[in-house]
Amino acid sequence: MIQYVLDALLTSRKWKGELANDLDFISNPYPGMHLRSGHVDILDDATLEKLYVVAADDCEKSILRWRDDEATIARLRNEGVAVRDIRGDPHRCAAHILNRYELPLPTYARLPQQDAYAEEIPTELYRSMQELLYPDFDELLPFVLLITLMFAFNPGVVLHMTHSDYDDDDTLFGRERIRLKPFKPRANKNQISIVLATDDLDNPRTILRHLESRTAYLRPNLRKEFADRVFIRFSPGNRRISPVQLTDDGVRKSIERFCKKHELDIFQLQQIRPTTLDLVHEVSGGNLLSMTQVANHVHAATTLGHYARTAFHRRNEEMLANGMQQLDRKYLSDGRIDVASRHRLRSDLGSATPGFACLDPYASPFDKPRPQDGGTSGPRARGRLCQAYGKCPMCPLAMIDPTSPETYAYLYKLREAIEEARGRLGAPWISRWQIVSEKLTLWARLFRDKDVIRKGVELATFTIPDLPKLD
Repeated sequence: MIQYVLDALLTSRKWKGELANDLDFISNPYPGMHLRSGHVDILDDATLEKLYVVAADDCEKSILRWRDDEATIARLRNEGVAVRDIRGDPHRCAAHILNRYELPLPTYARLPQQDAYAEEIPTELYRSMQELLYPDFDELLPFVLLITLMFAFNPGVVLHMTHSDYDDDDTLFGRERIRLKPFKPRANKNQISIVLATDDLDNPRTILRHLESRTAYLRPNLRKEFADRVFIRFSPGNRRISPVQLTDDGVRKSIERFCKKHELDIFQLQQIRPTTLDLVHEVSGGNLLSMTQVANHVHAATTLGHYARTAFHRRNEEMLANGMQQLDRKYLSDGRIDVASRHRLRSDLGSATPGFACLDPYASPFDKPRPQDGGTSGPRARGRLCQAYGKCPMCPLAMIDPTSPETYAYLYKLREAIEEARGRLGAPWISRWQIVSEKLTLWARLFRDKDVIRKGVELATFTIPDLPKLD
């Protein structure tokens, strides 16, 4: 409709001279609406937290267990284990076979079937040895989950990652870090992610080095193009060794067993990336660019089109509504309550007075309803930010942080404003601000640390501007 009006004005002799020649409207304000693509349901916060905790716990147990197994096998190999000394022990069997054969290890059918082997290394023992040396996907799944959660990669990118796709000996300013660069075919580029490297069991460098060690006996069994994969599995059922594929039926069954073990609802690997990106949107205060950076997208429109879900839009609407409420309060308080002048990370933007925090800024016991809201006395209706500037010291909903120099500085400034109002207001000051002054003294006594007080006074003297005048 607006486009029709604009076209008519541009062809009108009277108005076309008043309009710019290049004035135009977007032909389609909702591009991509014709695409038949649906969003994957994300996991709720409780499930996501539990998933991370249990996956990290399983990873740590696997790493420690393999370190013990590896040390035991190395000790037995150094000591030497004869076939008659195996005695049904998978560790002794592994030490004997590894000393006797080069990699790749032979299958049981290709072992020399002499009397000693037939007696000392039965089929079940050899299979137990294989399961000791070869990880199955049940063991690898927690590592897949943890890496996907940490870096918000697509599960296909994680499963196809190779040991050439990361540098685990990189440093920056003397600090060790690990640089991941797996390739994403759909984007036709590497997904770059860099984190600090530590010796913690849940650190990506520790995890990737463990996986390289854990699959060392599997890789010689694969062709060159698959041997460098990070995730290679052994299938106990059919005794096959293969790289993990997202479409494998065994992946689905492993997830079902994992969920049953940890009492989780069944999920899909494809749900983890959108869940992680939605969490980034939440903790970054709705910053789409942060979400785009974590997603390794070139354009924010890609993130918005594929990962903007209902919660995403709801949070954006809430942030917009909060900004509108703050502007409304600034206008109604004649500019005295202006949160733009406060530190966004160290201040409660809901409180009416800087330096204080509020349990519920939408339920002020002081403000009265406006005439247009109905009523002229009594507590005002909920839904509007508190406008009782300067009254926080006597409010039952008020809180402070007695360890914060900034908080003490604001209390110091409020004291100055109260004293300034004493001389300016005269007698009315007693009924309006005397009780506030007394309560403020009680709040100030909560500060016991002399360094906090000293830094607070310095901030109040040299950094923080004077507060607006009190009426």
